[in-house]
Amino acid sequence: MEAPAVPLARTFLEDTVTYHVAQDPSLAPIDVAKKLVSRGGVLQHWLRDSPSARRARRWHWHQGAVRPSNREPDANELEYVRRHFGYQHTAQGGPSELYLKLLADAMLPLPKNPLSGVVSPQILATTGTIPCSILSTGPHIIQHYYDCIVDAQREVILLTNYWQLGKNVAQIAEALRCLNQRTARRGSRMVVKIMWDRGPRSPADLFRKRTPVPPSKWAANGLPTEAELSHIQMQVLNYHRPLLGTFHAKLLLVDRRVALINSINIQDRPNLECCIHLEGDIVNAVYDHALLSWGLVLQPPLPCLSQPAPQDPPTQFQADSIETQRELSRQAYESLQAQERDAASAQPIRMRVHLADMVEQMVRARASATDARAPSMWDRREPAADPVQRAATLWRSRTAAARNPSGAAFTNSTMRLLGKDSSSSWNVELSALQSRPIDTKEAATRLQEITRSLNFANRSQAQTLHESQIAESMGGWAAQQWMGLLDFEPILYHTPHGPIPMALVNRRPHGRPGHDDIENPQNAAWLAGFRYAQRHIFIQSPTLNATPVKAAVLAAVRRGVRVELWLDLGFNDKSESMPFQGGTNEQVVAHMYRTLRKDGQGCEKNLEVYWYTGKDMDRPLNAVRKQRNCHVKFASFDGQVAILGSGNQDTQSWFHSQEINVMLDSRLIVSEWVTALRRNQSTHIYGRVDPAWGVWRGRYGDQLPDTGKDAL
Repeated sequence: MEAPAVPLARTFLEDTVTYHVAQDPSLAPIDVAKKLVSRGGVLQHWLRDSPSARRARRWHWHQGAVRPSNREPDANELEYVRRHFGYQHTAQGGPSELYLKLLADAMLPLPKNPLSGVVSPQILATTGTIPCSILSTGPHIIQHYYDCIVDAQREVILLTNYWQLGKNVAQIAEALRCLNQRTARRGSRMVVKIMWDRGPRSPADLFRKRTPVPPSKWAANGLPTEAELSHIQMQVLNYHRPLLGTFHAKLLLVDRRVALINSINIQDRPNLECCIHLEGDIVNAVYDHALLSWGLVLQPPLPCLSQPAPQDPPTQFQADSIETQRELSRQAYESLQAQERDAASAQPIRMRVHLADMVEQMVRARASATDARAPSMWDRREPAADPVQRAATLWRSRTAAARNPSGAAFTNSTMRLLGKDSSSSWNVELSALQSRPIDTKEAATRLQEITRSLNFANRSQAQTLHESQIAESMGGWAAQQWMGLLDFEPILYHTPHGPIPMALVNRRPHGRPGHDDIENPQNAAWLAGFRYAQRHIFIQSPTLNATPVKAAVLAAVRRGVRVELWLDLGFNDKSESMPFQGGTNEQVVAHMYRTLRKDGQGCEKNLEVYWYTGKDMDRPLNAVRKQRNCHVKFASFDGQVAILGSGNQDTQSWFHSQEINVMLDSRLIVSEWVTALRRNQSTHIYGRVDPAWGVWRGRYGDQLPDTGKDAL
């Protein structure tokens, strides 16, 4: 029997928002969208007969991950989805079954509202490549913004939530000035669009969502003046959907060839953030999303409206080019540190002693991995006045234990923290790495670089540490060095790969209070991940309190799936504790563990919760201190499918804010992301919450969680 005909998404490309605006730039994207989704419009007709439409009619959204009557997609529907978006069979390099299941569920809201994902549904799912990702604080990500902006040839689109005066805004402004100079030398013109959400700025803004920011107000917002941008035509918008419909998406588009999707706002915060660099056909989907978000008539029009990104971009994944990029990254990193060296020299002596003690323990751990050796010239030097150098002098005088005769650095229990086995070649290689001599000056410098990077925008003063607290930190740092985790790397260059399956799973803004706006691709994909994962779910989010995701977590652990939640301690506690917001992270976690213990089935062992712990910390700090926060929004399911973008696991992101997230299907990329997350923080080492109590108690079970109200 011949398979029924499946309408190909590509045959409807002339009915995308981007296509219509390109044909007539005088049209406002929001008006095009209204016409496309009107009753009897082409999108409604095309989607209403899909398998997703039939399944969606009986779908219960608020219990999407737990409702027995919510039928999962069958083999016929998965085949429909695969063919509809033009994917190959799995055996031929096409998407996995898990990805197709998540994508099928992400399509459930589309028959009712084809643009609920803030992207034309024809291009919701496609392919793309990821040359690199950045997992660090603001300066590294904004430096990549800078590099992409100054290399632009025709147009730049920057959309963000917060836009707040500071170093990051100044860096963007400098990039625009540099771009103007380059454009002037070429004798051409550049078009730039910037949009942010600073809330209603006047009573009139309560009745309009998008408000132009005139050139007379650019300087007050940290932007170059109109006179400074002689060869750039720039438009700036403020976008907010009253009351609660925050524009929370964050992206950068350059020449419709590169898209950066990330978690960072354009403001100075001590947050660990994530940015992914996308190329290929997925850029066209991000571009369509940007036009829908902009909404108003493009004045002037964007030059690349009629020039889509190629499906198979000419990205080079050659080893030599990667090494060149690594060297450039290193130089940029050193330049960043040099800019702050003067500030570091004025660091209080109490903090420098703390660093010295940590360095001592780092190098002592390295020494314990080698046989005892005779003192070197370094040992015989006079004690240094500088505490960091003094600590480095001490370590070689210690008697060291013999190295593990097996040649392996760690035991099975230790390696489990890293998701590896003690017999792996990685373990043996790490043992050899530990045995090499260490340059103590290099160790001290490296530690200070990591701490300085994480201290970006730290508006708090360092607390004086008592001897007992220093001793606790010393032990923590010894463990970190022993586990080889002092390898904080801001830039991750991905293994060479061809176009891989990707989809945008977004949500539109919803201003009205309440929890009714749940039908969108973002929420559907998240719920599907919890519903269809079989082995492991890994979530990192500043907050987690939305009712559907709490139910999804409990349902997953009850059916034997290991769920890891990496959350922030004390993040936005004031707002999250307000009525109908879902509660603080501590309240949510304690309640989930309490619920599982009452079940009496022992399922609490499947739930592992961790508070974010900075790379240079040995305990979680309360976010109220504004010293070590994590703003990454990441979810992976069975190590195969990941969703990364701007959406948090809280009530605001689930029911109100506009979000943009990329879902991809690649065990390779997901593994590299998870490895980078573990490498650039100490959460999995020191942040584990005690499942017996649902609270953090430290390594020995005798510590209290940081409240942020007093000294540690």
